[in-house]
Amino acid sequence: EIIKYLDEITLIAKSIGSINCVLNKGGKLIGYNTDILGFEKLIPNTTKHILLLGNGGVSKMVKYFCNVNNIKLTIVGRENSNNYKDITYTKLKDYTKYDCIVNATKFNVIPDIDYTKIRDDAYIIDLSYSLYEKTNFLKMFTSQTNVKDGYEMLKKQAYYSYKIWNLLK
Repeated sequence: EIIKYLDEITLIAKSIGSINCVLNKGGKLIGYNTDILGFEKLIPNTTKHILLLGNGGVSKMVKYFCNVNNIKLTIVGRENSNNYKDITYTKLKDYTKYDCIVNATKFNVIPDIDYTKIRDDAYIIDLSYSLYEKTNFLKMFTSQTNVKDGYEMLKKQAYYSYKIWNLLK
């Protein structure tokens, strides 16, 4: 809802349709999206196909990231929304084609998928984070070594927000 109060929106934020950083530059309010800058630091540059669990607000950013980087994307949600070619959890059968699984569901929700079918070499990312322990989603992955939570994304997007607010290049 903040978009209607802004004087300007960056091209990336407009393309994503989401604002998470606002700069007041001489009374002119400019909207940015720094989530994507943090997210791109989590994804290996060898990624070819992402399975995104959750079709809420952050899915717009992941969809934009995949489009820009020519990465295939399959979004799985409880229901179809956001005009994405979603499939529901019950229709998800083949996990072998995904080299990256991203959980974008609410904090500590465990999506209803068959974790035993996910490739051992898949990169696992939970966009939620906890400073004290693994999220419930990440606890499901005991054999994978490529596991990250959203804390790295949070730190990077905060860094870029700081740069914007302090007009640094």
